[in-house]
Amino acid sequence: MNDSDFLERFNRLSPQHRRLVGALIDDLTRAYGSPPPTDTPPAVYIPRWQLAMQSSGRSPGTIANYRSAIDALLWDFSNPTAAEIDAWIAAAAGAGNSPATLNNKVASLRSFFDFCEREQLLATNPAAHLKPIRGGRRTRKPPAAQDVERLLRLPLSPRDRAILYLFIDAGLRLEELCTSLLMDFTASSLTVIGKGNKQRTVPLSPSTVAVLDAYIDTLHPSTRYIFPGRAPNTRISRRRVAARLAELCAEAGIKRTTPHQLRHYFATQMLNDGANLKAVSQMLGHANPAVTAAVYWHVDDALNAAEHTLHSPIAHIERTLNAPPLF
Repeated sequence: MNDSDFLERFNRLSPQHRRLVGALIDDLTRAYGSPPPTDTPPAVYIPRWQLAMQSSGRSPGTIANYRSAIDALLWDFSNPTAAEIDAWIAAAAGAGNSPATLNNKVASLRSFFDFCEREQLLATNPAAHLKPIRGGRRTRKPPAAQDVERLLRLPLSPRDRAILYLFIDAGLRLEELCTSLLMDFTASSLTVIGKGNKQRTVPLSPSTVAVLDAYIDTLHPSTRYIFPGRAPNTRISRRRVAARLAELCAEAGIKRTTPHQLRHYFATQMLNDGANLKAVSQMLGHANPAVTAAVYWHVDDALNAAEHTLHSPIAHIERTLNAPPLF
């Protein structure tokens, strides 16, 4: 079989089978020490790229999102040029993808092709020209306070109550909640591993500590994770937590709320109640407080009206003008 026959057959494979064949070719290439041919399809190098992302501390969610974007691109263009990548991004924009979603695709492509360039796996980097897509930063909509209260009024199991309290009181990401270990829980805090394998300690209110203590008492003594999966010493899946929260929302008769929206609720309530921005940013695990302020700081209409009444410049002037003379 010549190279063109191989490439034709390779390109007809599904993304999953491309990766399997690619992994085999990659292993053989490294074993015999020969440089990769310049016309090798980029999909061959996906397993090595994924391993590099895992080693650098990328979260499983980020890796899955990046892989999805690369699989989609290479399904449409097995060996894409810069022009084909531009066309692919333009098609995604035309399909109604938000700037945030488009930027995620751009980041995915840059990550993969930059890796291939660093490792000298491809002759050229067709994504080198990509820049972030301009667009307004999307603000996150937290659930209404009354909806959160309705959730907490349900006859909750110890596990369900513990999950809700950690989202609402600690602002945890879904992945952080699922991977939390019993050994990292204390009488006043919980230490978690966030994005980029960064460790942080999140303070907990006494009520949340009491809820967790009551729930942990129901666990098997050999359990490692705060929220174990079905098999011993495994963690609960993100999908299972999200599905259970959707069920609770239905039981409460409220609009479906995601775990990340409860994280938004935590941040918004803390900031609107006067909490220090830098402290909230650290609790959320953000590298930059500006991200916390821009994305999570929501001020509702009632608070706007109250603040305007207190601090309106014209009201200050009128009070001065209408004040009785001192003499």
